Amino acid sequence: MKGRIAFLVEKISIMQPNVIISVSAHTTNALHAMLGTSAKEIITIPNGVDIETIEKSPISDKTSDIVFAGRLLPHKNVDALLRALQHIQKQKPNISTIIIGDGPEKERLEKISLELGLEKNVSFLGFLPDHVEVYGVLKASRVFVLPSVREGFGITVVEANACGLPVVTIDSEHNAAKDLIDPRGNGMLASLNSEVLASAIMVFLDARKEQDRYKRYAERYNWNSLVGDITALYRKTYE
Repeated sequence: MKGRIAFLVEKISIMQPNVIISVSAHTTNALHAMLGTSAKEIITIPNGVDIETIEKSPISDKTSDIVFAGRLLPHKNVDALLRALQHIQKQKPNISTIIIGDGPEKERLEKISLELGLEKNVSFLGFLPDHVEVYGVLKASRVFVLPSVREGFGITVVEANACGLPVVTIDSEHNAAKDLIDPRGNGMLASLNSEVLASAIMVFLDARKEQDRYKRYAERYNWNSLVGDITALYRKTYE
């Protein structure tokens, strides 16, 4: 019932403005499908990141090979990452993973980690309120994994790239984060199959970390650049 009410509120809300700013082509297409023939101008301007703050963030002493950051919700599929980690552990017994975030899945994920024999390989840091601390942990890692199947944009992908990390995420219809990935440059797409996901992660664990290349992909989402597009749209709309 709550879901139906939320959907109705969302539908009514998007009917009100003359212009809608969407954060991704994926969201723009979804809005067009929802609105049907309703005359709405939808402009796509992606979310941005504070590149300057990320650059200044000190590297954490909490190092890891693999890192995840986000709410621990069912659609994030962090359990798939843990099962992939079990495969990687067979080849790399000392593989280390940090899970940043809190949510209703945390207790279940901690239990799965123990059941898979990963208690020495996985650290659950919980929610870190300071973004600078999160950036520091990302910088001290080797690869960022986002096993989510539903994202409206996927800001953590850009943040990870800005921290000098490649990203592995899921090739899912409703995962807009996949559109941020260029397999030739800043990451890789995989399925939720634990062996496939593990293989994708291993590509980056075994490769040289090319921080500058990953950072270049994040530059296009620098707030300093995007704010001009947003300001221009506001001026055009309210003139």
